[in-house]
Amino acid sequence: MRRTQEWDGVTRPRYETESDRANEREVAQKINAAWGVEVVKLPNLYPSDYAITKGKHITALLEIKCRTHEVDTFETLWLSLWKVSGCKMMALEAEIPFYLVVRFKHEIRWLMVSQKYPVIFAGRTDRGDWQDMEPVVEFPVSKFNKLL
Repeated sequence: MRRTQEWDGVTRPRYETESDRANEREVAQKINAAWGVEVVKLPNLYPSDYAITKGKHITALLEIKCRTHEVDTFETLWLSLWKVSGCKMMALEAEIPFYLVVRFKHEIRWLMVSQKYPVIFAGRTDRGDWQDMEPVVEFPVSKFNKLL
């Protein structure tokens, strides 16, 4: 049975699998090593999946996405406007940066989300869930940096 997630009384299927979470944890470990930081998982009620911490202090918010395709397959990457706006509001309130990190098939890339990008109406059509189509932020893949 698929778990559900509720926001303001609206129940949605939760499509994230344990394999998805394991992939995100693997990327978080690579960020720990590459940037010399500690990446910690945030509770589900937060729009951002992770925080970067130094001791008790949160120094950045982090969203990790894992894709199965090559980095140059698509020119843009979509992320829910709801998630982006929530993460940016939290980062603004805390006066810390918000990073989007994407593991593509053979490399990891990151972007500090500090400017506005186009918002379009798009989404998945392969699951038969009408709520998969929504306002999304369209991030140009060419703006992402390689994780060293």
